[in-house]
Amino acid sequence: MINLNIVTRCTRLKYINDVKNSIFNTDKFEITWWLIFDTRNLKEIDADFLESLQSVNCKTLFYKGEDGDFGHQLVNKVFDQISDGFVYMLDDDNIIHEDFYENIHESIIKNPEKRGFIFSQKVGGRDFSGLDVRMGSPENTKVSHIDMAQFILRRDLIGSYRIDPMNYIADSIFIEKIYTENKDDFFFINKILCHYNYLSKDSGWVSSPRILYIGEDIPVLKSIAYENL
Repeated sequence: MINLNIVTRCTRLKYINDVKNSIFNTDKFEITWWLIFDTRNLKEIDADFLESLQSVNCKTLFYKGEDGDFGHQLVNKVFDQISDGFVYMLDDDNIIHEDFYENIHESIIKNPEKRGFIFSQKVGGRDFSGLDVRMGSPENTKVSHIDMAQFILRRDLIGSYRIDPMNYIADSIFIEKIYTENKDDFFFINKILCHYNYLSKDSGWVSSPRILYIGEDIPVLKSIAYENL
Protein backbone atom coordinates (compact mmCIF):
# COMPACT_ATOMS: atom_id res chain seq x y z
CA MET A 1 0.00 0.00 0.00
CA ILE A 2 1.20 3.53 -0.74
CA ASN A 3 2.36 5.51 2.29
CA LEU A 4 0.90 9.00 2.54
CA ASN A 5 2.09 11.51 5.12
CA ILE A 6 -0.42 14.31 5.72
CA VAL A 7 1.09 17.33 7.46
CA THR A 8 -1.11 19.76 9.39
CA ARG A 9 0.30 22.74 11.27
CA CYS A 10 -2.20 23.60 13.96
CA THR A 11 -3.11 26.93 15.53
CA ARG A 12 -6.93 26.78 15.07
CA LEU A 13 -8.22 23.98 17.25
CA LYS A 14 -11.91 24.53 16.60
CA TYR A 15 -11.57 22.97 13.14
CA ILE A 16 -9.23 20.11 13.87
CA ASN A 17 -11.79 17.38 14.58
CA ASP A 18 -13.32 17.91 11.13
CA VAL A 19 -9.85 17.82 9.57
CA LYS A 20 -9.18 14.48 11.26
CA ASN A 21 -12.47 12.94 10.14
CA SER A 22 -11.79 13.85 6.52
CA ILE A 23 -8.30 12.34 6.56
CA PHE A 24 -9.09 8.87 7.85
CA ASN A 25 -11.69 8.07 5.23
CA THR A 26 -9.83 5.83 2.77
CA ASP A 27 -8.49 2.33 2.27
CA LYS A 28 -6.26 3.28 -0.66
CA PHE A 29 -3.37 4.68 1.37
CA GLU A 30 -1.47 3.91 4.54
CA ILE A 31 -2.02 7.25 6.28
CA THR A 32 0.26 8.90 8.81
CA TRP A 33 -1.10 12.22 10.04
CA TRP A 34 1.59 14.57 11.31
CA LEU A 35 -0.12 17.11 13.56
CA ILE A 36 2.22 19.84 14.77
CA PHE A 37 1.11 22.48 17.24
CA ASP A 38 2.57 25.98 17.41
CA THR A 39 2.81 26.69 21.14
CA ARG A 40 3.40 30.44 20.85
CA ASN A 41 -0.25 31.36 21.20
CA LEU A 42 -1.70 27.94 21.97
CA LYS A 43 -2.45 27.72 25.69
CA GLU A 44 -4.73 24.72 25.91
CA ILE A 45 -5.80 21.67 23.94
CA ASP A 46 -8.89 19.53 24.22
CA ALA A 47 -7.74 16.39 26.03
CA ASP A 48 -10.56 14.26 24.63
CA PHE A 49 -9.44 15.18 21.13
CA LEU A 50 -5.86 14.13 21.81
CA GLU A 51 -7.08 10.88 23.30
CA SER A 52 -9.14 10.26 20.15
CA LEU A 53 -5.92 10.35 18.13
CA GLN A 54 -4.92 7.05 19.74
CA SER A 55 -7.38 5.28 17.45
CA VAL A 56 -5.73 6.64 14.29
CA ASN A 57 -2.17 6.78 13.01
CA CYS A 58 -1.30 10.28 14.17
CA LYS A 59 2.01 11.68 15.33
CA THR A 60 1.70 14.84 17.42
CA LEU A 61 4.54 17.34 17.72
CA PHE A 62 4.87 20.58 19.67
CA TYR A 63 7.06 23.43 18.52
CA LYS A 64 7.44 27.02 19.64
CA GLY A 65 7.73 29.17 16.52
CA GLU A 66 9.83 32.30 16.29
CA ASP A 67 8.62 35.86 15.93
CA GLY A 68 7.93 36.61 12.27
CA ASP A 69 7.48 32.91 11.42
CA PHE A 70 4.36 32.39 9.31
CA GLY A 71 4.08 28.78 10.43
CA HIS A 72 6.22 27.34 7.65
CA GLN A 73 8.90 26.26 10.11
CA LEU A 74 6.39 23.84 11.62
CA VAL A 75 6.12 22.10 8.25
CA ASN A 76 9.91 22.04 7.91
CA LYS A 77 10.19 20.34 11.29
CA VAL A 78 7.91 17.57 10.06
CA PHE A 79 9.85 17.17 6.80
CA ASP A 80 12.86 16.36 8.98
CA GLN A 81 10.91 13.51 10.60
CA ILE A 82 9.61 11.87 7.39
CA SER A 83 11.86 9.43 5.52
CA ASP A 84 9.67 7.97 2.76
CA GLY A 85 6.27 7.88 1.08
CA PHE A 86 4.33 10.83 -0.31
CA VAL A 87 3.77 14.10 1.55
CA TYR A 88 0.62 16.24 1.43
CA MET A 89 0.14 19.49 3.34
CA LEU A 90 -3.35 20.12 4.69
CA ASP A 91 -4.05 23.31 6.63
CA ASP A 92 -5.98 23.26 9.89
CA ASP A 93 -8.95 25.02 8.29
CA ASN A 94 -9.26 22.61 5.37
CA ILE A 95 -10.41 19.05 4.66
CA ILE A 96 -9.51 16.32 2.20
CA HIS A 97 -11.52 16.75 -1.01
CA GLU A 98 -14.02 13.95 -1.65
CA ASP A 99 -12.31 12.99 -4.94
CA PHE A 100 -8.73 13.31 -3.69
CA TYR A 101 -7.86 9.79 -2.60
CA GLU A 102 -9.26 7.89 -5.58
CA ASN A 103 -7.75 10.15 -8.22
CA ILE A 104 -4.37 10.56 -6.54
CA HIS A 105 -4.08 6.82 -6.04
CA GLU A 106 -4.98 6.11 -9.67
CA SER A 107 -2.48 8.70 -10.92
CA ILE A 108 0.35 7.29 -8.80
CA ILE A 109 -0.35 3.72 -9.94
CA LYS A 110 -0.51 4.72 -13.61
CA ASN A 111 2.56 6.96 -13.41
CA PRO A 112 4.96 5.19 -11.03
CA GLU A 113 7.96 7.14 -12.33
CA LYS A 114 6.44 10.48 -11.27
CA ARG A 115 7.29 11.95 -7.88
CA GLY A 116 5.05 15.03 -7.86
CA PHE A 117 1.37 15.49 -8.70
CA ILE A 118 -0.37 18.85 -9.16
CA PHE A 119 -4.13 19.39 -9.48
CA SER A 120 -6.83 22.05 -9.48
CA GLN A 121 -8.50 23.69 -6.47
CA LYS A 122 -12.04 24.83 -5.73
CA VAL A 123 -11.61 28.40 -4.47
CA GLY A 124 -15.12 29.74 -4.78
CA GLY A 125 -13.96 33.34 -4.91
CA ARG A 126 -12.79 33.19 -1.30
CA ASP A 127 -9.25 34.49 -1.69
CA PHE A 128 -7.43 37.48 -3.21
CA SER A 129 -7.59 35.99 -6.72
CA GLY A 130 -11.38 36.07 -6.98
CA LEU A 131 -11.19 32.77 -8.86
CA ASP A 132 -13.83 30.08 -8.66
CA VAL A 133 -11.29 27.40 -9.65
CA ARG A 134 -7.51 27.66 -9.44
CA MET A 135 -6.22 25.47 -12.25
CA GLY A 136 -3.28 23.16 -11.70
CA SER A 137 -1.02 23.50 -14.75
CA PRO A 138 2.64 24.03 -15.66
CA GLU A 139 2.09 27.73 -16.30
CA ASN A 140 0.38 28.15 -12.91
CA THR A 141 3.08 26.40 -10.92
CA LYS A 142 4.56 29.66 -9.73
CA VAL A 143 4.31 32.23 -6.97
CA SER A 144 0.79 33.57 -6.34
CA HIS A 145 -0.77 31.07 -8.77
CA ILE A 146 -0.68 27.84 -6.76
CA ASP A 147 -1.84 26.94 -3.26
CA MET A 148 -0.15 24.52 -0.87
CA ALA A 149 -3.15 22.16 -1.05
CA GLN A 150 -2.67 21.67 -4.81
CA PHE A 151 0.29 19.34 -4.79
CA ILE A 152 1.53 16.07 -3.38
CA LEU A 153 5.24 15.22 -3.40
CA ARG A 154 7.26 12.10 -2.80
CA ARG A 155 9.62 12.59 0.13
CA ASP A 156 12.74 11.97 -1.95
CA LEU A 157 11.66 14.76 -4.32
CA ILE A 158 11.45 17.19 -1.41
CA GLY A 159 14.98 16.21 -0.43
CA SER A 160 16.64 19.17 1.31
CA TYR A 161 14.18 21.78 -0.03
CA ARG A 162 12.59 23.72 2.82
CA ILE A 163 10.05 26.54 3.16
CA ASP A 164 11.32 29.97 4.19
CA PRO A 165 9.63 30.51 7.58
CA MET A 166 9.75 34.30 7.38
CA ASN A 167 8.06 34.72 3.99
CA TYR A 168 4.26 34.65 3.75
CA ILE A 169 4.28 33.36 0.14
CA ALA A 170 7.13 30.93 0.77
CA ASP A 171 4.96 27.84 0.20
CA SER A 172 4.38 28.83 -3.44
CA ILE A 173 8.06 29.73 -3.82
CA PHE A 174 8.84 26.26 -2.45
CA ILE A 175 6.77 24.37 -5.03
CA GLU A 176 7.83 26.67 -7.90
CA LYS A 177 11.49 25.94 -7.15
CA ILE A 178 10.99 22.18 -6.88
CA TYR A 179 8.93 22.09 -10.08
CA THR A 180 11.33 24.32 -12.06
CA GLU A 181 14.29 22.13 -11.13
CA ASN A 182 12.49 18.77 -11.54
CA LYS A 183 9.87 19.22 -14.28
CA ASP A 184 10.15 15.66 -15.61
CA ASP A 185 9.15 14.31 -12.20
CA PHE A 186 5.71 15.94 -12.27
CA PHE A 187 2.30 14.85 -13.52
CA PHE A 188 -0.67 17.21 -13.81
CA ILE A 189 -4.18 16.00 -13.02
CA ASN A 190 -6.88 17.99 -14.80
CA LYS A 191 -9.40 17.69 -11.97
CA ILE A 192 -10.46 19.60 -8.87
CA LEU A 193 -9.03 17.58 -5.99
CA CYS A 194 -8.72 20.08 -3.17
CA HIS A 195 -10.58 22.85 -1.39
CA TYR A 196 -9.44 26.30 -0.30
CA ASN A 197 -9.95 27.07 3.41
CA TYR A 198 -13.06 24.88 3.43
CA LEU A 199 -13.62 25.21 7.19
CA SER A 200 -12.95 28.90 7.60
CA LYS A 201 -16.58 29.37 8.46
CA ASP A 202 -17.39 27.99 11.89
CA SER A 203 -17.20 24.19 11.82
CA GLY A 204 -19.45 23.91 14.86
CA TRP A 205 -16.92 21.92 16.86
CA VAL A 206 -16.91 22.74 20.57
CA SER A 207 -14.11 21.85 22.95
CA SER A 208 -14.80 19.67 25.95
CA PRO A 209 -14.31 20.60 29.62
CA ARG A 210 -11.12 18.51 29.80
CA ILE A 211 -8.19 20.66 28.78
CA LEU A 212 -4.60 19.77 28.08
CA TYR A 213 -2.11 22.47 29.05
CA ILE A 214 1.17 22.41 27.20
CA GLY A 215 4.50 23.84 28.15
CA GLU A 216 7.54 24.51 25.99
CA ASP A 217 7.99 20.88 25.00
CA ILE A 218 5.99 18.34 27.00
CA PRO A 219 2.20 18.11 27.22
CA VAL A 220 0.77 17.69 30.73
CA LEU A 221 -2.82 16.62 31.31
CA LYS A 222 -4.90 18.82 33.61
CA SER A 223 -8.54 18.73 34.64
CA ILE A 224 -10.10 22.17 34.96
CA ALA A 225 -13.36 24.00 34.40
CA TYR A 226 -14.69 24.57 30.89
CA GLU A 227 -13.01 27.25 28.78
CA ASN A 228 -13.37 28.10 25.11
CA LEU A 229 -10.22 27.75 23.06
